[in-house]
Formats: sequence, structure tokens, C-alpha cells
Amino acid sequence: MQFIVSSQLGQSNKSLTPLFLVLMFLVVVSTESTNAQDTTKLFDVYIKSKDKLTGRIINRDNTTLVLVTTAFDTVNVSQTQLLGVVSHGESLTINYQGRFANKYFLSNSSLPIEKGAWHYSNQNLFFNSVHYGVSEKLTAGVSVSTFIDFYVAPKLRFCINPKAKYKVAINTQYMYIIDWTGNEKRKYNFTFVQGLITKGNEENNITLGVGQPLANDWLNINYFITLAFKKKLSNRVSFVSDNLLLTNKNNDAVTTYIFSGGFRIDGRNHAFDLGIITPPLNIGLQNVYIPIPFISYSLRVNR
Repeated sequence: MQFIVSSQLGQSNKSLTPLFLVLMFLVVVSTESTNAQDTTKLFDVYIKSKDKLTGRIINRDNTTLVLVTTAFDTVNVSQTQLLGVVSHGESLTINYQGRFANKYFLSNSSLPIEKGAWHYSNQNLFFNSVHYGVSEKLTAGVSVSTFIDFYVAPKLRFCINPKAKYKVAINTQYMYIIDWTGNEKRKYNFTFVQGLITKGNEENNITLGVGQPLANDWLNINYFITLAFKKKLSNRVSFVSDNLLLTNKNNDAVTTYIFSGGFRIDGRNHAFDLGIITPPLNIGLQNVYIPIPFISYSLRVNR
């Protein structure tokens, strides 16, 4: 019985062999025709220099994309310069990530700047800052202003756990101020240290900060608290709110508030902030809060 079954199986295999070969041939032919069809399909290739090329992709690997354009030119595009590839006629959708999530309007978050990146920002024309990502955890920067008072402010921010859900950072800054509004120039020093804790990512986050002056002959404050958040509304637009509470050095019961809110419009390597800020203006013996426009521009210098 066993011999008869094996013999029948052998005959069955012999009869199936031609059919198997035919199926294999059809698979190979269909695969080759599919590949040929892919190389004749037109694509729109977007490059970071804002150029768009249309043509057939004849090769693509981890480093280079090779394209034969409609003008029959062969172009090699580095993957580092490639912005996106879509079928011809389709629109390219870019996800604008929050490159400048390290800062809000006035205060900072715990999120560090990307290692090796240079960021420049200007606020209301007169306030300028430059920041550099020293490492995955350390960000260094300096701010300069010539509006009413002159000041220069080097700063350091160290994020202890940049990949954690709750990111904790230590922020420290020194300010050297020259007040030239009077008849004589007056010089001040202001140094503070601040603890920050941020929940969220580059697109949606909230930060609580508590700071304490270490050396201060400029402002009459004891400690300050910051509460800020960023909420992404669309692919390019986010809502930003940045608020500060400052206590009086002579009386903790006396507090000063600064409120701000507005929108951040993200690009690939830059962003615009448009909002309102309410700094306290001392009129008589009271602080009067008058909203004023807040405009800021941020740019990643080395793209």
C-alpha cells in the first residue's frame, strides 16, 4: 500500500512539473513588466532649494536618487537634499515640525536644540538672540539688546533627560546691563538660575519653571514663576501662551504679572511669532497692563 501511494505521488509530481514551470514564467514576466512600468511613470521630485524636477526615477538607494527628466537629462539628487517625491501632478504635503520648541515668546522650555544647529531670533526688532546645540542635552546662547538699556546675556540650558516624558532642565543666565537713559551711565548685573519641567514634544508641550536670582542689583524681584504652553492647530500654525509671575524682593505678597499669547507660523527652517504681550507699566503707584504687539522671527542658520 505504501509503495502504491508513493508511486502515485511521483506520477502526480511529474504531471505538475510543466504547470509549475509555466506559473514561474508568468511570475517572472509580470515582475519584469511591473518594473518596466515603474520606470516609465512620471514623478515630481522636490528639492530643498525649492526646485521641482519632473521625470522617471531609474534608481534610488539610501544616498542618491537618479532621475531622467522630461528633457532627457540625468540628474543625481542626494537624499540629504531631497524634500519629497510624489506622483506627477500631485501636491506635496510637508509636516512642519516645531524646530524652535526650545522657546516660547519670553521664556524657555526644557527641550534642547538639535546638536550642531545654530538658531537666530529677533524680537520686536531690538532684541536679538543666538543659540547653539552643543550636545543632545546642552544648549548655549547669548542675547543682546540696544533698546533703551543695553544688555548682553550669555546663557546655558542643560536638559537632564531629553527623551523622557517629563523633561527636566536647569537654565542659567547672566546679564550685564548699561542704563544710558540718565545723565550718567549706570551698570547692573543680574544672574539667575531656573528649574524647568516640560511635558510633551516639539509640537505640543507645556512648561513650568521656577527661578531665583543669584546676584541682582537691577530688578526688585525675589523669585519668579513661568508657565507656558504650545498647542499645534494645523500643519503650520500653533498657539503659544507665555506667562510670568514675579515676586517683590521686599514683600512676597506684592506680585507682578506678564501675560502673552499668540500664534507661531512654522516653516521648514524658520518661524514667525505674532501675538500680544502685557508688560506692567508703572504709572503712579500702580502697575497698569497695556497690551502691546509681539513680533518675533526665528531662523535655523545652518540648514
